[in-house]
Amino acid sequence: MKRLEILREMIYASWPLVAGVVFALVVLGVWNVYANSEYRHERMKKAFEALSTAEKLEHWQERIQKVGASAAYRELDESIHHFGSGRRHTEAHIFGEALYSTEGLQGMATCDSRFTYGCFHSFVLQAVLEEGTVATQKLYEGCKSALGPVSDNCEHGIGHGIMSTFEYNIEGLKKALVICDSLSPPSHIVAGCAGGVFMEYGVRSMVNEGSTDMRPFVLEEVLEPCTSLSEPYLGSCAHWQTQWWISTAPERDDDVEMATKMGAWCKQMPGGERAYILCLEGIARRMISLTNGKPEKTAEFCARVTSDPDYQYKCQVMSAKRFAYYYPLTKAIRACDDLPPAQLATCQERTTAEDKWLLAHNAKYK
Repeated sequence: MKRLEILREMIYASWPLVAGVVFALVVLGVWNVYANSEYRHERMKKAFEALSTAEKLEHWQERIQKVGASAAYRELDESIHHFGSGRRHTEAHIFGEALYSTEGLQGMATCDSRFTYGCFHSFVLQAVLEEGTVATQKLYEGCKSALGPVSDNCEHGIGHGIMSTFEYNIEGLKKALVICDSLSPPSHIVAGCAGGVFMEYGVRSMVNEGSTDMRPFVLEEVLEPCTSLSEPYLGSCAHWQTQWWISTAPERDDDVEMATKMGAWCKQMPGGERAYILCLEGIARRMISLTNGKPEKTAEFCARVTSDPDYQYKCQVMSAKRFAYYYPLTKAIRACDDLPPAQLATCQERTTAEDKWLLAHNAKYK
């Protein structure tokens, strides 16, 4: 009994030491896990950045085969989260191509709205290139199934793919639009399939991935192809024409001059006020580029786009909502600056509503 008492006293006496050792081991273990994960992450970043596009494509093909599409997509997220939104979109394009080449059409369910829909864009583009326009309805249904009410960006990618299967001329454009029209239920004519067709017609991203060999800018053709079309395409054409203008026009060297020119060209667009408003909306989508990412300069640029106060107001509201896609609300609403009090309040309210919607449905900041 006495020995037991002595043993018990020894245990009690040594307990603080044991607890301290255990605590130290736990802390050391946690630190090692943290340090190793940080080290692993840094190694991953450096290794990933050193790869060529072809090597990245091969890497993701191998990872999809080894760990599955969903796990590989999570690895993509981890690998590229430190990049800016444009770079993440480009890297997700590479993954989308690898996903289609490995999984076929069934792989589409892996993509989501992250990386500004980069995975979807490349996936559907590759599918149309490989399987032709007969695959468009299946792809379209896949967009609807995967994204529901926010499927427009996915459908937009289908439009790019369709256009790339035809000649980049008016006849090819019209054929591509007919295929978009055949989709059921109808795709949004501005944001969806037709929008992708018009954008591809100008920037030719499918045939020039990673290059700047776009449709050449010719002043005499500044309103084409819109002037060669009829309703219901005029508004959508005017909207996406701004993407081509800002990407190719010589005036792009002077952003203020570019804004002035685009405003004048929008006024010349066929299609009446609806086409003009959609053209202004197209400029608003590019305001982040025109202002060099400074929402507080939006009022100045909108005044260059139009001298009409009502349209200036619309320009600022549309720009603020677009800024909300990329920036926190407190920064995005700076695009509402300099508006009269009543319009300022409305602009801020609409931008706030857009921000909430993006956070809820569009994977903002991811």
